[in-house]
Amino acid sequence: MSLVGDLLKELSLLNEMSNLDPDETGLPTLTHLYKGILPHNRRIKVQLSPGPINRKNAVSVAIHDPNVLKGNKKVVAKFRGSSQHSLTRRFIELNREALVAHARDELTDAQLRQRLIKV
Repeated sequence: MSLVGDLLKELSLLNEMSNLDPDETGLPTLTHLYKGILPHNRRIKVQLSPGPINRKNAVSVAIHDPNVLKGNKKVVAKFRGSSQHSLTRRFIELNREALVAHARDELTDAQLRQRLIKV
């Protein structure tokens, strides 16, 4: 394997994903949090509909600015300006400090859950 390939593999091992259930966040669907060394701004991934994890039906929402959205264009268009987007913005505003600390690996999953404020 190349040096770049080895580095990318190491970086992917440093990233962890945590899932938060609706009863923990107050959001209507599962929320995914990433922590560790990331190749992008800190963000959470929000599913548009309930059910098992489905990345094709999810939107990445930047923690620094919840109006910055990434994902499938059709899914992003459906999410932008929706009531779920408003709830997600409010969740991030209420929990930004804890979400960033968790993403930096300064809080464990359990510590984050204790600090979360539901919407």
